[in-house]
Amino acid sequence: MELKLRSATSRIRNCLKLRLPVLAVLATALLCALALPARAQTGSSIAGIVVDAASGLALSGATVRILDTSHRTATDAHGAFHFSGIAPGTYRLEVRCLGYQPALSTPVTVGTRGAARTTLAVQRATGDLHVIAVTSTRSSSSLQQSSVITATLDTETLEAIGVVRAGDALRTLPGVNNGINGDTAALGDDIDLNIRGIGQPETVAAIDGHPIGYGIKGGYNYQLSPVFPFRDIQVLYGSGGSNILGVNAIGGVVNFHTLDTTPNAHASFTQGFGSFERLASSVAATGTDGKLGYALAYGVSGLDGPFRNATFYQAGAQASYVDDSSVTSRAALIKFSYALDAKTNATFTDVNSSYWEDKTGNGDGDYLPYATALARCEAQGSASPQECAAQTTGWQGSGAAWQGFNFGYQDLDVTHRAGAGTIALDGFTTLYDDTQYRLNLPTPAKAKTTVSRVQSSGTILDDDFSGTDNDFTFGYSYLNNAYVYQAISSSPSYSSPFTNETAFFVRDVYQPHHSTLTTFFNLWAKHASATNSSYLDPRISLLDRVNSRDVVRAAIGATTTEPTSDNIDVPFTPSALALGTLQGAGGGTSYVCSGQNSIGTAPSTDLKPERGVDEELAYGHTWSGDSITQLQLYNVNVYDKLYSTIAPLSQTGTGGINPTYITTADSLLTTTCGAGNYTLGVTGTVNVGTLQARGADLSGRWRMNRRIYVDYDWALTSSVLKNAPQQLLESNLTDVIGSQIKGVPLHTANVALDGTIGLVDTRYTVYTVSSNNTKNLPAYNYSNVQVSAPVGQRGTFTVAVFNLFNQWANIAGLIGEGVPAPLNAYAPASAYVPLIGSAATEQFGLPYRSIYFSFQFRR
Repeated sequence: MELKLRSATSRIRNCLKLRLPVLAVLATALLCALALPARAQTGSSIAGIVVDAASGLALSGATVRILDTSHRTATDAHGAFHFSGIAPGTYRLEVRCLGYQPALSTPVTVGTRGAARTTLAVQRATGDLHVIAVTSTRSSSSLQQSSVITATLDTETLEAIGVVRAGDALRTLPGVNNGINGDTAALGDDIDLNIRGIGQPETVAAIDGHPIGYGIKGGYNYQLSPVFPFRDIQVLYGSGGSNILGVNAIGGVVNFHTLDTTPNAHASFTQGFGSFERLASSVAATGTDGKLGYALAYGVSGLDGPFRNATFYQAGAQASYVDDSSVTSRAALIKFSYALDAKTNATFTDVNSSYWEDKTGNGDGDYLPYATALARCEAQGSASPQECAAQTTGWQGSGAAWQGFNFGYQDLDVTHRAGAGTIALDGFTTLYDDTQYRLNLPTPAKAKTTVSRVQSSGTILDDDFSGTDNDFTFGYSYLNNAYVYQAISSSPSYSSPFTNETAFFVRDVYQPHHSTLTTFFNLWAKHASATNSSYLDPRISLLDRVNSRDVVRAAIGATTTEPTSDNIDVPFTPSALALGTLQGAGGGTSYVCSGQNSIGTAPSTDLKPERGVDEELAYGHTWSGDSITQLQLYNVNVYDKLYSTIAPLSQTGTGGINPTYITTADSLLTTTCGAGNYTLGVTGTVNVGTLQARGADLSGRWRMNRRIYVDYDWALTSSVLKNAPQQLLESNLTDVIGSQIKGVPLHTANVALDGTIGLVDTRYTVYTVSSNNTKNLPAYNYSNVQVSAPVGQRGTFTVAVFNLFNQWANIAGLIGEGVPAPLNAYAPASAYVPLIGSAATEQFGLPYRSIYFSFQFRR
């Protein structure tokens, strides 16, 4: 106000110097004085805040500029920025901050008066990134990630160090494990992810928020996870990911974000090579030409691991055959965005990828050591244990010959701004195909080809209303999944189940401008054909930026997981008891007077969805710049957990079972055993268990100075089976009530020291994994190192070494040399006999030390 008055006084003095008649002077002076406030009101502004996407913490010192203008500023201690004197129009903002990925905002519209308010979220980076992310200007979208527990991988760094299969990096994240029972050291073996130890079916893969390979038998295989088409890969843990994206996943969602179009043209080329004949090449281009935006990418990679057409004698198969470990992967992205008019935009995305591997050397690594073979021969009462051991020691082999994956994704997204709302119509389709050819030696007649395929198609229609203090969205979604399971062999089989799911949803983000509290609310009302059930999935999260350095978040939510497709359309098949006989097919008795008696297979009509309820509490603190610490706590209870076992009819129900079968079995057992001395049940996949997953994650960055910083992440992952029937425990001896689930390490951690000397950046990372891990090793650690340096104005040369000290390196799976797994109270003495060391497990090693070189060129 003082500045305005001084300026007005100066204007009046200048007017008085005109020496006009008094009345004219007074009139002119009055007009001059009044003109300034009117002119000041025509100037508009953009005001906002820049935050860390994962925590919501404000970032000071970030550079914000308006593209294609000279306007540039830096955020203050509260992460705030302000541009004044902005002409009305539509703009995009660019954000750059030390330690973070550069980002562009979605368009922000400036009116003739007032301030356009925005919140910009940026992702933490581990290097000097060039791939540009896109952040929404709406707080409902930009702050959404901070309302859940997340972890993010940037693909630019992964590609530079030779990790072109994202699954290899994903399983190093906190709470993420390889769910395969046999985590081999083969460079191209299977990767089925298990988040928080809850299970593979409860972990869902998605691309731009749309599920891929959903409900497939065995879970999505992350062998097919190329990095080339993607900007980053995000893990959303628990009900947070499920409610934000609408995907049924109690454990979490792995969401692949495709590259974004950019206002200006960018292009890159990457070439890498390394140990085991590893090669990778990729090109990418993004930009805008008039109304058309584009993002294009293509990449191809291959390797030949430790086995290169080597002939081995397979003791288990009693034959010699050639092992090879070659792998080939390809992926391409085509994305076009077209502005039909000022309010309407259409985006088309197409992603295609493939993966082929020689399975003889990728996963076929079981090896029987002499000591284990001797103990086994002695236990079997062999006449000459030494001779028996000598004959059986060696590679066991006889696995699959090759495996191939194909994936396709097409999406059309149309948005239209109508008044205060934005209407979006999104239609997509995905195809996931897993084909495996198995050749069992020395009996080639048992050759078998299996095909597992799912085609998913869906649509989402929503309307978003952005107000002064809140952002409200409501909409409808539909998802259809068509499956094909085919076995081509001497005894072929074929099945083609399908499922669909409809949902109505509402979302609201309430963030008063003069309050530090933000409230996130999601509610999905769903109906699933897989279990013919309807349910509500709600979630509420409260995030309070207490001050410029501290943020607190509390959340509670619930979500569901449907049974996998191979459990759909399963009919009831009666047992011998249900058919009126005490003798089974093999002639033995098929009843137990003092226990459970199966009257047949469990029909899928009795299945229910699993239900997960979780609570979260998080605290984050900014020390200075990008030095951040965040502590996150969670508790998840999973009810109606699905297991394969026998369960009483009193628990499963009798839907889908002809009452005659129940009456026949009941009468027969009453005559034989006496009334009340037995129970009737069904055998198959049934809802019988309760699981609890609790944990903590402490992560952050400590920047010593501009050139040196430390990234750290420590996770406590406690996953415990709380309740299960006796029959399940008797058939799964490693399931122990109240103890940590097998294959889920209690502690994992990684610490990375990153330093820049001159223009050379070096990053050294140590990973530690506690016992009870998927490799059946005692607690172990290993180290990776990467060094990068600029080449000219636009190039970067990188060298990466994996397993620097060659720790626990072994391609063979050593049977009987792993850490013994604890067994439950129902384990008989014979369960400890077959393997040495009180029933030791198979030990799997780490990949051999390898080195990788890459060159990235950008323009």
